[in-house]
Amino acid sequence: MLNVVKAGQTIPLKWRLTDATGAPVTTLGGAQVGVVGISCSSDTTLDQLEEVAAGSSGLQNLGDGYYRLNWKSPSNYTGSCKRLRLNLSEGSAASPVYRTADFKFTK
Repeated sequence: MLNVVKAGQTIPLKWRLTDATGAPVTTLGGAQVGVVGISCSSDTTLDQLEEVAAGSSGLQNLGDGYYRLNWKSPSNYTGSCKRLRLNLSEGSAASPVYRTADFKFTK
């Protein structure tokens, strides 16, 4: 599935983080966003992104393990597809753990 969004818009990233017992993690110190190019396959399901944010922001701790980070996509992504990779500093430097979402950027 590709989330369709206009290039240059700010995408709100939201998640809840819990430990192995299901207890909320409330001490996340940072999150990093990276992107890699992917194919814009014609047989992929497209889904219009329902929500965009007004502007970018750093990591926001909303309490009870809920977090938000508003990521502003570059306007030069028009016509491309990208995999957004959210890094919460899990795993090791050699094998980081990413949460991912795929996007198709339009004009």
